[in-house]
Amino acid sequence: MSVKVNSLYKGTIVPLKHYGMDKRVTSIMVEINRRLYLTGDFKKSNNFLKIQKKCHDFVEEVSRV
Repeated sequence: MSVKVNSLYKGTIVPLKHYGMDKRVTSIMVEINRRLYLTGDFKKSNNFLKIQKKCHDFVEEVSRV
């Protein structure tokens, strides 16, 4: 597994009502290659729960900052 920063896409999605209005609003976009959690026929792979837990843990950690 690898991590890339600003590869393919730059920036994040922020609702327009918050964009540029409040400096407290921050945003992180995380994209996960579907080959890591889906099979070729788009069904959950054996890694699905592991990836889901990692995402949950990441969100929890970021929320504490």
